Amino acid sequence: MYFDTILQEDTPTPMEDEMSKHAFEQFKLTLQVAPIFQTLDWNIPFLVYCDAFGETMGNTISQLDENEHDHPIHFASTQLTLT
Repeated sequence: MYFDTILQEDTPTPMEDEMSKHAFEQFKLTLQVAPIFQTLDWNIPFLVYCDAFGETMGNTISQLDENEHDHPIHFASTQLTLT
């Protein structure tokens, strides 16, 4: 089952138990909401997350707030080609 199919309204969840169903519904809601970016603060260290799989690469730059919560500043991704 593809994510675009799963994210459609009234699509049954592919899980059986109630805890998994609840977690999956929360996951669907999270994917539908845009993240709230934090304003860059040059006095706080950056956190850089990178991930690559096959021919795709992505990264996130974020910073921690005073409560140690991670807040994104920038997202980027690209499709790599064989050139």
